[in-house]
Amino acid sequence: MPPIELRENLKITSLKIDGEGDLFSLEVQLSGKFNKLLQIHFKPRFDKQSHRLILDDLNIEMMDKGLLSKGLNWMMQGVMQHKIEETIQNQLDEKLQEMVLEYINKTQKITLPEGLAMELRVQEFDILKMYFKNSKLLINTEVLGQVSLKSDVEKSV
Repeated sequence: MPPIELRENLKITSLKIDGEGDLFSLEVQLSGKFNKLLQIHFKPRFDKQSHRLILDDLNIEMMDKGLLSKGLNWMMQGVMQHKIEETIQNQLDEKLQEMVLEYINKTQKITLPEGLAMELRVQEFDILKMYFKNSKLLINTEVLGQVSLKSDVEKSV
């Protein structure tokens, strides 16, 4: 991921996502004016109309402790929280939009055994639940579309 500028002399240089159940956890490395590691917890919720993930119950915590950590933690919770939340939201939206554009209203060809081929045309989808299990991200979706089965073998008479 290229560095993401939050403001002059303050950038996000790395993101690591993990979680447990429906609580997601991001480790965010800030560089510049403050070289700090942040832990951000949230619960994602998918908005079907806008195809956006909404970050509910967002909480930002500075992992590095030090002399100025209380003041910086306060600043991260107040002044910077909106900017960090907006930046993370934009990154998630961008990746989700790439996924949506890749699959919505395009025909996907799936080869099946014994001379059959399946075509799937996704018309809409909804993310029902996103959660982590054993550090693996699992996504339950509801997909609406058309499925066609075709024979890909010529029959000789």
